[in-house]
Amino acid sequence: MSNDIEQLRDTLAVHDPARDVRVTDAQVEQALHSLATGSAPARPAARPGWRRRTLVAIPVTVAVTAAAVVGVQAVRTDDSGTPRVGTARALAFAQRGEFLEVRIVDPNADPEMYRKQFATHGLNVDLRVLPVSPSLVGRMLSYDEQTKTRPRVTPLDGEGGCGDLWCQPGVRVPTGLRERVTLTFGRAARPGERYQVSGDAAARGEPLSGVRVKGMEVGELRRVAKERGVRIVGYAEMSPRPEQSADWDFGEHVLKEDQVPDSWYVHETVSGKEPRSVTLHVASRR
Repeated sequence: MSNDIEQLRDTLAVHDPARDVRVTDAQVEQALHSLATGSAPARPAARPGWRRRTLVAIPVTVAVTAAAVVGVQAVRTDDSGTPRVGTARALAFAQRGEFLEVRIVDPNADPEMYRKQFATHGLNVDLRVLPVSPSLVGRMLSYDEQTKTRPRVTPLDGEGGCGDLWCQPGVRVPTGLRERVTLTFGRAARPGERYQVSGDAAARGEPLSGVRVKGMEVGELRRVAKERGVRIVGYAEMSPRPEQSADWDFGEHVLKEDQVPDSWYVHETVSGKEPRSVTLHVASRR
């Protein structure tokens, strides 16, 4: 049997059209740029009504979330000597005139690798990495440019895929910027680790992924959650007036389960701090 396998392997190797192909670091970087800067469909305009809001508070100047970028894969060996698949680059850089566009390729890379790659481009960037729920892995969570002049670091436009949250795929940094910039982005939580930042519970990869939760009766969502093995760990009341939602603190409007009848309506869902758990933002009207 082993001889047959070896013979098949040798035969495939001889007829492999890419057996002599060697990829340089520059070619990998170029491929990452192409992946990272590909065209994306235009984001539809937000519907009037309830204001979309950031679901957590991050103590920095501007909060955004951003889409992950699929990276070129390469086989590398871990400490035990076992080959595994990993990304060839932690970040993808693309020069656009006087600006450098930056997207995350490997959200689980060593933070020191990020710093080294930024330093290679002459940028003074400090990175914070937080455990997040699935839809926010690889997304930019915040950026803070420490300058007294007009901020010049801006989020990139593009489809984020974060459900009902405002998402951006990365940041645009002026070439030669000397001021320090702090970036915060999400990584996958380790086994048993709680999320520090939670996303839209109906977004891709989240407990209620694919469910049209907005406008659903609470009773119906309770049934769906039970079928999916999802725990509803909290309820909070929405602002009675949409124009007040910007200053609305859900922490001050927490409701007990028996205070929320099945006939109420769901307006937003937020993943909990642990997998397969959600909090509902509800109101007595649609």
